[in-house]
Amino acid sequence: SDSQAARQSMGLGQNLALGVGVVTLGTVYVLLHEARRKAKKRAAAERDQPIAKELLLQILHKAAEHSKSVIQRIRVEVGKIKESRNLSDEQASMLFQQNFEHSLEQLIGAIRGQYGVSEKAMDASFKLHQADPQVRPTRH
Repeated sequence: SDSQAARQSMGLGQNLALGVGVVTLGTVYVLLHEARRKAKKRAAAERDQPIAKELLLQILHKAAEHSKSVIQRIRVEVGKIKESRNLSDEQASMLFQQNFEHSLEQLIGAIRGQYGVSEKAMDASFKLHQADPQVRPTRH
């Protein structure tokens, strides 16, 4: 009958509209996700740009200041361990080196964090300015 055909037609129309709505929603989701991904990528690229030489020097100087107390703390700890485990001078030296490198990485990471600088940005700046006598590490 006509009413049954009308209902089927309406049902088909609703299903079609629902289908188009789902496809549209899916498309919008994909576009938004893509835009968000690109924005994150841009933000990361900006964050990882080399920092100014002055900021690099501030971070390096602050790390140098704080490293003195770190070195002293590690020397004391390694001295205690050397004595308690009867380590050779060479073993103690290796233990000191490992602890120093790890502590220095943590220290610089914390200082970079205070300045809101990523590791990549600092590395890029260091490479950019490595020939500069102000930036080049000095040997004492």
